[in-house]
Amino acid sequence: MEDKISENNWEKWDYRHPIVKLNDLTPEEIIKMSKKIKLTFNFNPKKVANVLGIEDSYRRNFIVNSLIQSLRQRSGQNENPNLQ
Repeated sequence: MEDKISENNWEKWDYRHPIVKLNDLTPEEIIKMSKKIKLTFNFNPKKVANVLGIEDSYRRNFIVNSLIQSLRQRSGQNENPNLQ
């Protein structure tokens, strides 16, 4: 099994970094699948509707802005338009 471990840096042993060599998937494919799963989980219509239904406006706005920032980072638009 030791020959299957591709990452010895323990800080990268999480769901975002492939650490095991697989026969059928490349590390890039694993990363892409992980991002798609996270995106599907976090942005499903029921969750978005629940967030928009939060009565506490501060909490609702915080979550909405976090989701928007996450989408911008995924698309490569890391710049904050409020800071320009």
